[in-house]
Amino acid sequence: MDLLQKNGKAILSGNEAISRGALEAGISVATSYPGSPCTEILASIAGSAKKTGVYAEWSVNEVVAFELAAGASFANKRALCAMKNLGANTIMDFLNVVAYTGVNAGLVLIVADDPEPMSSQHAVDSRLHSIMAKIPCLEPTNGQEAKEMTKFAFEFSEKFKVPVQIRITQKIAQTSFVVELGEIKKRNSEAFFTKEPSRFVCIPKNVKVLHKKHNEKLELIEKEFDGFLFNELKIVDSELGIITSGISFNYATEALERLGVKASVLKITSTNPIPTKLIKEIFSNSKKVLVIEELEPIMEWKVREIASKTHFSGHIFGTTTKHVPRESELNVELTEKAIAGVLELNYEEIKPEEIPKRVPALCSGCSHIGFYGALKNAMQELENEFVVIGDRGCYNLAAHPPISALDTCMNMGASIPMASGFAKAGYKGNIVAVIGDSTFLHSGVQGLMNSVVNNSNITICVLDNSVTAMTGGQPHPGTGKNALEEESERVNLMEIVKASGVQFFKQVNPYDLSESEIAIKDATKYNGPAVIIFKAPCALKSKTDFNKQFEIIGETKKELGCPAIKTNKIGQRIDLEKCIGCGICAQLAAPGTIRELK
Repeated sequence: MDLLQKNGKAILSGNEAISRGALEAGISVATSYPGSPCTEILASIAGSAKKTGVYAEWSVNEVVAFELAAGASFANKRALCAMKNLGANTIMDFLNVVAYTGVNAGLVLIVADDPEPMSSQHAVDSRLHSIMAKIPCLEPTNGQEAKEMTKFAFEFSEKFKVPVQIRITQKIAQTSFVVELGEIKKRNSEAFFTKEPSRFVCIPKNVKVLHKKHNEKLELIEKEFDGFLFNELKIVDSELGIITSGISFNYATEALERLGVKASVLKITSTNPIPTKLIKEIFSNSKKVLVIEELEPIMEWKVREIASKTHFSGHIFGTTTKHVPRESELNVELTEKAIAGVLELNYEEIKPEEIPKRVPALCSGCSHIGFYGALKNAMQELENEFVVIGDRGCYNLAAHPPISALDTCMNMGASIPMASGFAKAGYKGNIVAVIGDSTFLHSGVQGLMNSVVNNSNITICVLDNSVTAMTGGQPHPGTGKNALEEESERVNLMEIVKASGVQFFKQVNPYDLSESEIAIKDATKYNGPAVIIFKAPCALKSKTDFNKQFEIIGETKKELGCPAIKTNKIGQRIDLEKCIGCGICAQLAAPGTIRELK
């Protein structure tokens, strides 16, 4: 869509609605590190940046992104930083500090949770981050609220001099909504900074004072949220009261209609601090209160605390009573079941139709297929026990069959330190760490330096396709382009490897399996950290044309892991529309089974 449409209505995803809200608020700086489900926030702002004058940046990681945004805020420019819940874990040190110091211009942190999870290694509830940092957390229930709350968050941030978090989940982020647009405004403010060492220099004597002031500020915010304009309480004549937030509000509304029952409903959009007065009001009109929220019972814990203080005589239901699941996404059916359970209604659970399973796979002609083929061949020839420590990126799709090459896959940057841990524990086999270029720059370099200083006997395979591919092909410091697709300085991965003190290093082409196998075997024989960079462009991004075609002429017993190779009752064939002619299959298959078409 045109993010700069002047007025009227538009169909926007939740992510785009937030981007539009930020532009209407007059932001000057937007930062992010790519991560589903919120990649589109920065992408859409960057797409219009040349017209709006907003500085948009794909940062090297989430910590840098948030620190940069805070710096802009300190310099009197409104700034937005977006990240998924996993990134929010990494910024907690700085978030707690900036919560103490406060901000100057508005600073808004967007955190997108992945409750299912769809594309994450865990499903942490980011509302916990706002509670730990003691900052306001807002939670929209639709696209219109997402836009308006983003605008409001900047005003609120400046009023209380505090960073404001907006928590969205996958369904809000990527669902399309009809949104009424407002005017895009520019703030005519100069960048300036008033030096206040007692506030901005966080040494112990200053922090002691700042901590007390921050707690006092939170009390004022709690009173303000009792009258928060986006919170909504509808009282009806019913014994049941429902307290809910985010996408769950929509599920609750539809579930009540389906069941044909009535309930008083409190929609909470200020999930930290929670609106105490409205909760007391729903208590006074209900005998049973059901709290519906995705993931942790954060609102329920607070509701129970308020109930205890006010001597609420009714019953409270939710996650802790097992009426609402504590894991995965909610939906209308699960919400119906929860309401029916509280009201003791006869409810026949609807069993969803079985959906054919599709195993996630690497793209046709992906160079990672060549790397994993070479790795497996090398390990088989070495005839030694081995372990492959994976990392986060496209290459972790090789955990699935038929490649099934990874033994672990944890968080970003964990591969190299974990491999060192195996080595220091005395593991006797070959230890291989696999990490992508974007992840290496995000959080892999420290692990590499640590392995050098402590002489870890490991093989580090850096899969360099010069792009952050898993999230849609965004640039990183090694790409040579910025968020606006303009040419920029390119960080050289091999120079980083050399500067870290690595003595064994090679760069090979993963489409050449023979060269790759030799490099892997040589690296495993080296006593110390050995680094191989497997460099080839992303097949999807670069649209590489090898000007070759192949066909299967014999029985290939080996599952090669390329989606261009189709298997049916007759046998296997190569889908020439998907095949890019890379020749990996011909190198992996038994001799005489795949040949090049002349």
